[in-house]
Amino acid sequence: MEFNPNGHYYEYEEKSLGLGSQTSQLFALLMLNKLDHYVKEQLHIKYYGRYMDDLYLLSNDIEYLKKCKEKIGIELNKLGLSFNPDKTVITKIHPIQKDNKRKAPFKYLKWNFYIT
Repeated sequence: MEFNPNGHYYEYEEKSLGLGSQTSQLFALLMLNKLDHYVKEQLHIKYYGRYMDDLYLLSNDIEYLKKCKEKIGIELNKLGLSFNPDKTVITKIHPIQKDNKRKAPFKYLKWNFYIT
């Protein structure tokens, strides 16, 4: 089954999907499936992950990440979606220093990630 943004997936037009329902989770996964393939197959991002509507791309080339962000934004617009400007960032992952001092982490799903 492929996500169709203009399709109807329930019997009554005035009904909607509940946030916690299993069907909502399924449609959240299906909706961005093409984006997953686009990022991996067209943008050739080796380190990419997504959980529902939260995603990350890892690369050593910050300029390429900026181009990817623009291209992904275009693909999201085709689905009627957009980035959240307050949450969408390109950041560096800082290693933990030899003296165990930690700089700003890479945050994903409320978890902090560091290079060790």
